[in-house]
Amino acid sequence: MIRLLVDEERRQLAQQLLEGSAMKLDELAIHLGYTDTASFTRAFRRWLGCSPGEYRKFPGRKLPNRPVQDLPR
Repeated sequence: MIRLLVDEERRQLAQQLLEGSAMKLDELAIHLGYTDTASFTRAFRRWLGCSPGEYRKFPGRKLPNRPVQDLPR
């Protein structure tokens, strides 16, 4: 349960930072608690179905706000 909450908070903060800052992806990944950019990118694709870079290029485009997938227990 806590992991799902952390995942959701990370998703929301990632979206805010990608839309409202020029922070580099490696800095953003570390800020969100990921050990590397690749791990962050995989999580972001799972959340929104596109890469963080793609999301940043089209900030006005409405992407489906899919629910966070259940984590294995």
